[in-house]
Amino acid sequence: MGEKVKIAKEKFILKKKEFVTPHLIRVYLENDDVSFFEDTTLGGTCKLLFPPLGIRDIHYAEYDEKNKKWISPSDKFKPVSRTYTLRDIDAENNQVVIDIANHGLNGPGSRWANEAKVGDMIGVSMKSKKKELAPKVDFIFLAADLTGLPVISTIIESLSSKTKGIVCVEVPTENDIHKIETKADLEFKWIINPNVGSGTALHTLTKMQNFPKKKDGKRFAYVAGESKSLKEIKSFFKDDLEWKKDEFYCTSHWKAGKAEKNALDNCHDKIESELLIVQ
Repeated sequence: MGEKVKIAKEKFILKKKEFVTPHLIRVYLENDDVSFFEDTTLGGTCKLLFPPLGIRDIHYAEYDEKNKKWISPSDKFKPVSRTYTLRDIDAENNQVVIDIANHGLNGPGSRWANEAKVGDMIGVSMKSKKKELAPKVDFIFLAADLTGLPVISTIIESLSSKTKGIVCVEVPTENDIHKIETKADLEFKWIINPNVGSGTALHTLTKMQNFPKKKDGKRFAYVAGESKSLKEIKSFFKDDLEWKKDEFYCTSHWKAGKAEKNALDNCHDKIESELLIVQ
């Protein structure tokens, strides 16, 4: 059996937050020591635990030694967890950086990011394990909606100057288009879909691109976003382009119309939307 993966679970305070775009909030979370997260993967997933409304501290379950069981906090204090992407770790300042899609006051994560004040408490949980998100290739294709943008941004920033590729991003407004630093030779394409969670904007934009043949060198595609769109893009790479399974990776971050706990349970709704393409 393989070695058991350790899970770090700690309390952080909000040190700073900034609006990267109108629909993307970056939060800087501080702890006395972030060394327990040093073996995690930038761009990997983490759990944020948000306190209930009106509560500024995080209450974890406590272990009852006498009765040998865990005691959960009451509903009044029980945190709500959601999955996000670890955007960065700043070991010098003992901070972790998370980008949160801004849906206003809808959803515990977006609501907290909008309303939280400096000094507010939040829980962070991550697996202490490093993994490779994307292999070294000659050509890379990256695509995401707002929820998948943090992970592909991390990949973009890690690429070498020898890598060429295309990046396709679906965002709600033109004001959400922003620069992502990279050494690689990448062509960025943005598509505007104001009806978040509706339509196949990312799939439409993906199908418009020119992809290299296998003989042209090593290639890889990483796609992250809403499950309906992801299902169609996966089919496009597998069936239309006939890429091998180790040449692309599609990961669903959410399901339109479903809470996170059911996000991956049902991926078959048929949704259409009007699209505006920005070159």
